[in-house]
Amino acid sequence: MRLSNKKIVMISIVVIIIGISAFFVGSLTKGTVYNQIGKALHKLEPDFSKILHVHMDRHRALVFFTTIRSELGVATLRETSRGFKINAYLGKDQLDIENQLSWYGKESQSENVHLLYGIVNNPKISQVVLLSEENQAATIIKDTSFTMWYAVMDDGLNSPITIRGFNEEGEKIYETGDPEFWNKP
Repeated sequence: MRLSNKKIVMISIVVIIIGISAFFVGSLTKGTVYNQIGKALHKLEPDFSKILHVHMDRHRALVFFTTIRSELGVATLRETSRGFKINAYLGKDQLDIENQLSWYGKESQSENVHLLYGIVNNPKISQVVLLSEENQAATIIKDTSFTMWYAVMDDGLNSPITIRGFNEEGEKIYETGDPEFWNKP
């Protein structure tokens, strides 16, 4: 059975409308989720300014945010039937703009969070590697005003925390911690 040209055109139009609708609903959903999280953060942190990044994996959901007092904060999220809510406030730290790369560590056994994060102040640093965490590469988030990095580990943080920053050519241009401790056989 052959479809008539009119039926083919109608089916095509319906498919296009569904595709466009799905695109706009997807866009609205992200904005709506960020609005929900932003409202929850503002209740928790009156100085809340902006959501920088939402990290979700199969174990946890984290939100990184800034405050109007130049602080970088992090909290865990949980999804409810009415949207996202703040599950636990892990804390905030003053943005360190003096060092080439700043770092902070947060751990919460109850939230299953083992986290290193910070700010990249040297624009030549394009990669952050955590030597103390088996050379795990950090995720880098660029914002309009600064660059943030973070890494979530499955287990507790290893001490001494040792971090390296590399440029685009792979040259080490920053290091903090005790690299000799981690290079021992």
